[in-house]
Amino acid sequence: MAPKRKNQIVVWDSCPEAVREAVVAFEQACTPSYTMASRRYSIWRKVREYLDVPVAQALDALGQAELLDGPFSRWLEMGLERGERKRLWRLSTQHRDMVHSALPKQPPHDPRLTALLETLYEVGVFVSLRRASKSVGVKPEKAAEVVNHGRKVSPDYPFCELCWRETMRAVAEASEDDERRGSAWKFSGRFCAAHNPSDPTSRYRVDHRYRQRFLDEVERQWALVKGKEAPWEEVPDGAAVRKRAFDSVRVPGGTRADEMREMTKQGTSRREIAERFGVSRQAVYKIFINKIL
Repeated sequence: MAPKRKNQIVVWDSCPEAVREAVVAFEQACTPSYTMASRRYSIWRKVREYLDVPVAQALDALGQAELLDGPFSRWLEMGLERGERKRLWRLSTQHRDMVHSALPKQPPHDPRLTALLETLYEVGVFVSLRRASKSVGVKPEKAAEVVNHGRKVSPDYPFCELCWRETMRAVAEASEDDERRGSAWKFSGRFCAAHNPSDPTSRYRVDHRYRQRFLDEVERQWALVKGKEAPWEEVPDGAAVRKRAFDSVRVPGGTRADEMREMTKQGTSRREIAERFGVSRQAVYKIFINKIL
């Protein structure tokens, strides 16, 4: 089954005609102004406008109406938010799992289904390349904006940037609760619940100071794994490597509040505690009253 090239998006032979025509029209409508980040020229709007209906109709005709668990645009958009590689890999291999099993209302090895999924993969590649370029300015603060722009989703995903746990978004995506899974995009793709920056009781402020040391240690541990050096006799999973790195950098087990409480038990005055941590006595009082740390 040889692919036919239509501009940049490859449309495979045997792809349903309605989807074929929609893909061609979609690409023609996507001028260079249309990107993933633009509000005025949103490429997601074009995906919804041109592809959602024909893709849904094609899947329904092939007996796979629930395959994407919602509109194609939303399914793809959620994937790109968490990182293109995992979503595109999943999309490109989806049909391989199907052709090895008898699908309801659909015989295995259906060339139309395979061609449709391969074409949707090509659409995903096309969309993923439409990232808005962001130039780095001369001023340090401008450069920082660019760094933050590129870190909306951590390259360490699905793991938290500060430890071995999975991020809040990854946990939500794996949930058996359909409602929670559907709103996974609302959760952080960088941090776990234990390091939630929005939660003043989390360990985020305690452990963030060790972030770079932790990430460097993760790299060092993977180098040991690659060289088959101790303690890694067998290839571990990512969580195990990150857990050992986390323990190796000796991140403190307690928060500032724990230290303050311990000092209070030892009879240290509020004034001395405030001087020790460089905060006001009022701040120390609020910490104990509101238990915010």
